[in-house]
Amino acid sequence: MMPNITTQYSDWNQLKPGDAIHKVGHVRLFINRNSDGSFRIVEASARDWGVSFWSYSLSDLSSYTPRYYNNMSDDYTFIQPELLSAKILDNNTEITWDCDTTGVIAFNIYVSKNGVDWTHIASESKETVSTLIPNSEDYFSFRISAVTENAEGNWSNSLSAFSSNNDSKILIVDGFERDYGSGSWHGDGHTFISKYAEVLSEENISFESVNHKIVIDELISLNDYKAVYWIIGDESTIDETFNSTEQNIIKNYLENGGSFFVSGSEIGWDLSYRGSDDDKSFYSNYLKAQFVSDNANVLNAVGINETLFDGLSIRFGQTYEEDYPDVISPINGSELCLNYSNNKGAGIYYSGKFGSSDKVGKLIYIAFPVETISDDSVFSSLIKNSFEFFDTPVSVSDEIVTPAKFELKQNYPNPFNPTTSIECVVPSSEYVILKVYDILGNEVATLVNEKKDAGSYKVNFDASQLSSGVYFYKLNAGTFNRIGKMLLIK
Repeated sequence: MMPNITTQYSDWNQLKPGDAIHKVGHVRLFINRNSDGSFRIVEASARDWGVSFWSYSLSDLSSYTPRYYNNMSDDYTFIQPELLSAKILDNNTEITWDCDTTGVIAFNIYVSKNGVDWTHIASESKETVSTLIPNSEDYFSFRISAVTENAEGNWSNSLSAFSSNNDSKILIVDGFERDYGSGSWHGDGHTFISKYAEVLSEENISFESVNHKIVIDELISLNDYKAVYWIIGDESTIDETFNSTEQNIIKNYLENGGSFFVSGSEIGWDLSYRGSDDDKSFYSNYLKAQFVSDNANVLNAVGINETLFDGLSIRFGQTYEEDYPDVISPINGSELCLNYSNNKGAGIYYSGKFGSSDKVGKLIYIAFPVETISDDSVFSSLIKNSFEFFDTPVSVSDEIVTPAKFELKQNYPNPFNPTTSIECVVPSSEYVILKVYDILGNEVATLVNEKKDAGSYKVNFDASQLSSGVYFYKLNAGTFNRIGKMLLIK
């Protein structure tokens, strides 16, 4: 880099937004420091117009030097507000936010209809933490920025709200905060909720949206909403997909007959593979899923015939890179609605009771972030179909019927290669153990090992790591014991 263009800093801590991180033949532009101390940067592709956001530790940048461009103005601020809620109040939308106001003199308010084109509509004083914006058919998504004496900071995340004459009101929860480190999204202030908002408004469905902190602090009740759509992204173990407070709130909502949609690529990894016993119980009994593996190794999914997503062909991982989508299978009465293109489980759905409640709740859980779907029409169909499922009244045949006796059914298919399903029926709340043994009596898998409420349960058994031959599956539930026989042929 020519010396009359840039000058090297003496310290990495002197970097400002837009400064260069340089080595001979390559330059990256600095954005800001993440909360873990790493450097968020942006760089252009060598061959096309694409740009990528990344985060690097200082040790990753040992071959680079921090530099500033000579004669460039250094008017900047790192201050970025966090939008907390967007709720309808009569003919207005109230938005609330949180921000460090050191050096801030005002907040700028922006509005949008499509989440892409944003218009400055108002400004508020630095003492303000909320404002009312008149409702309009021209916009329903909002974001803000902090203004200092010399600069305007990065925009916040976006939230959205829309009022219609439709009695069904939806809540969209932004639970996706992982924007640094090993996470895939590295941009500032994501607008993922605006994508949901555009689809729901076209269907004339009322909705509001909040940051998940509002749910945790119980400043809003999920039970006030027909359905809840929860965005997890690729939030994982460090940031937590659902903490214990969120789990309890969601349990209560489902037990009260709520409808819950969630998508995210690390939910199974966090709650089932790495989680506590309580996490695992929540995952299997309320998200109705069984974690299979951490990486599907594909970025395509298809809707399963005769389910709510029948006919959908999905390409995801486009809005941001998705490198580890979970593979899941149905459990405790749920069914698959999406498969990856390699025929592994990508999404489940369920209509029935949760916990000890007799009310019918509904669930859709997709194991990749749906906001990364590249085709807007496909995303739109997925959201519309999900709401149709939630909005369909429960028929008499869907009412909960308590089974009369224990049963262990024959696995299907049988013979199988390499996966099969095993179904059991439990007439009362019991501790249930379901294990698989080889012909010599050696235990090869534990499929269930927890307390179950009365009901019918189906679990998948994956024998891809086992040899062909005869295997036995044994159910222990209370005083009931039963053994089934199956044949693996490879």
